[in-house]
Amino acid sequence: MFVTRQTRRLAFVSTIAILLLDLFLGSQAMGQTPGRVELKIITLGIVAEKNEKEVEEHFREFVRCVARKLSSSSAIEGKIAMAPTHARLASLLTGRKADFYMGSPYPTYLINSVYGAGKLLLRRWKGGMVDYHSLIFTTGNGETKRLEDLRGKIIAFEDPGSTSGYFLPKFFLSKRGFKLSEKSQIGANVAAGEVGYIFAFSQDKLVDWVLTKKVAAGEFSNDEKILVYMHQDTEGRLILQRTSGTTKFEALPGGELAMRQRLLDAFYFSEKK
Repeated sequence: MFVTRQTRRLAFVSTIAILLLDLFLGSQAMGQTPGRVELKIITLGIVAEKNEKEVEEHFREFVRCVARKLSSSSAIEGKIAMAPTHARLASLLTGRKADFYMGSPYPTYLINSVYGAGKLLLRRWKGGMVDYHSLIFTTGNGETKRLEDLRGKIIAFEDPGSTSGYFLPKFFLSKRGFKLSEKSQIGANVAAGEVGYIFAFSQDKLVDWVLTKKVAAGEFSNDEKILVYMHQDTEGRLILQRTSGTTKFEALPGGELAMRQRLLDAFYFSEKK
């Protein structure tokens, strides 16, 4: 399996964009009555086209922690507002139904600059990484060796809301002269002069499609922990086993430079002897 890095054109920084809308005097504060503490709410806005319940559960403890940090009392409650699109999230922000949001660069650009609904304040380190980039990858024994080999085939993107898993690689391919066309299923016909694409909506499924050659290539960020831990669950082990009896992936011993030197020692210098 080889990985093609598109570092220069696809590099970007994961961000957290925050819009605080008069938290303590905002429209979400409940009416105060004599003798009672006013209950105020801070709401995190999240875009999720699918799996809304799972996404909400994932961020629930985070927003509750933010609420606790804002006040030592129980007067502030943390909630989550789900939106199916970035336009809808922008409406929630301008309508004071959400107070802040987190997003990767392209959604942040849409919400802040196109819809004028937010202001960028903080940068988020995601998965221990301050920045990361997109990777286009395929199998080492497949027909796809170069970007030009993608014509007439289908590439899998992660999901339509992902900067590293969709927006940037699509923009990169378009700038390189490729015509991209969204397809509804893996087996759809693709014209010879275009590149079809489909969304996997999960990294597990995306990797499976590439390794089993259901798609010509796949794309996600350079944070490849999914491959390293793939052998630790039943589904992952089955997928790896179907892929030429693969047992697991692991980090390069000593890093990329050490591995490069070992290859030179094994092949280049041995040929000179």
